[in-house]
Amino acid sequence: MLLYQDFQQSLEQELNKIGAFYGSKLHELEDYLVQLSRAIPESSESPDFTMQRTTSVPPSPILPISFTRHPRATSAPDIESPTPKFMTHSLKNLTDLYVLLSNLKEYAALNYQGFQKILKKYEKVTGQLLKTEFMKHVDDAFPFLESSKQYLEELLRTCIDLYARVSGKSNEAAHQILLQHLQERVVFTRNTIWKDMVEFERKSISIGLEPLAELASESAFASRFQWSLFGWKLQIPVISFSIWLIILGFLGLILMVQVPLFSIPEQNNCFAILVFVSYLWALEVFLF
Repeated sequence: MLLYQDFQQSLEQELNKIGAFYGSKLHELEDYLVQLSRAIPESSESPDFTMQRTTSVPPSPILPISFTRHPRATSAPDIESPTPKFMTHSLKNLTDLYVLLSNLKEYAALNYQGFQKILKKYEKVTGQLLKTEFMKHVDDAFPFLESSKQYLEELLRTCIDLYARVSGKSNEAAHQILLQHLQERVVFTRNTIWKDMVEFERKSISIGLEPLAELASESAFASRFQWSLFGWKLQIPVISFSIWLIILGFLGLILMVQVPLFSIPEQNNCFAILVFVSYLWALEVFLF
């Protein structure tokens, strides 16, 4: 019973963290969208975002957040004919905003699936039923409310409308362009993570290898044992110091076996092996 309560309490703490993060990011992106909307010139083809924000999202039961705030009182200067630089900058900001909103949407979906899988695994391991009861609590959390999802979709649609207004394209074409940028960001992030994993694997494999300075010195040492004869390169293989120590140890082992230090041959052989192993251990001789 104590394990059941501790596990449920841990899940509630994680749910609170997710709700707090989701709410703060949603507010941040909402304010950023308002600023971009105010900076973009009006167009008769696309309504203003500030006029569309008539609906409000219910406050979160975890993090008290009000969505009925009005945009900042500061207004952007009137721009009758946007310059190419302004349009390029606005399109880049809208693309970044669309990617962030999409990431926030995926963040909520992944966490919802995470709660389902964790609870399913918990029931399978412990045999205690908790998934149905706790998922009702998850459904009532702010990031997973249907009204929250609809509001996030409204922000995405508004971002698409603004992109279409600036680029002069239709909403469908603007949506396809933004989806393409989103896919490129996902591929870039995946490749970056894969590259970091490969570099980490290479570093793990390289542990225990000789430093580059030692390798360079060995290469220079080996070059002194190369000769050229009638166009053919002759090279005497360079034997490492560890190999020489092992050869010396085997010679000592053979010598001690042949020399009768004890009257009984078995005692003599055991003593020779003991000395040989102690020799390798004391000098830390390794083949690799």
